[in-house]
Amino acid sequence: MSDSGYDRDIILREVNRLMQTNLSTYSIHQQSFPSFKNLHQGKKVAVVACGPSLKNYRPLSDTIHIGVNAAFKNELINFDYLFLQDFSGKTPDYIEDLISYRPDKCVKFFGLTNEWTQNPNRVVPESIAVRAHALRYRTDWAHIKGFRPKFAYDLSAMPLCCHGSIVFPALQFALWTNPAEIYLVGCDCSNEGYFYDEKSQNFLIVDEVIAAYREFKVFASVYYPETRIVSVNPQGLKGIFEDFNQE
Repeated sequence: MSDSGYDRDIILREVNRLMQTNLSTYSIHQQSFPSFKNLHQGKKVAVVACGPSLKNYRPLSDTIHIGVNAAFKNELINFDYLFLQDFSGKTPDYIEDLISYRPDKCVKFFGLTNEWTQNPNRVVPESIAVRAHALRYRTDWAHIKGFRPKFAYDLSAMPLCCHGSIVFPALQFALWTNPAEIYLVGCDCSNEGYFYDEKSQNFLIVDEVIAAYREFKVFASVYYPETRIVSVNPQGLKGIFEDFNQE
């Protein structure tokens, strides 16, 4: 077979797989997201990551809290939503606590990130998602040359943009609920560990993630221009959004 024929076969196979994945994403997201559209219109929403600055956060009143990964370890916050999409690293150490966290009160979303990668250890097992009563979603990460994630407006059909941080799927969900204000908490964009373990290194690719926050700001200004976005006790995000220091 000629090189061109071989390349064509590869392209056709990948296109076929992409079509299957898109259909699967639509099916999954139809079950997970439509009921949350505009659910928190006019309200305050806080998206809470695990940076060290979370220790200085005093929970805002009358605010919906969306946490990522182990943010639920902060006992001052009663989380309404939790996002998880990577089962590697320290996740297995706290997964049982996450599963049992506020049953019937906290909605859990477990992402699928590895459709195009060679690292099966990142997959949150379906058996764990079932025990957590978690809703599933797909991210748009693709191991393809020249690929760049894109933020999703229609969560009912489109994969959620990842950009190397679970905060971005949580932020797209926050916008989907159409709040008046979004507060970024613990989104430090640094490698200085976590609020519960500052000795551990955070392997975030800081410059790329900060650039993605700038893209998110533009995206939000186009589709949700009336939603105010505020960084609480900002570290790496100083000056990008509106800053608010509680310290």
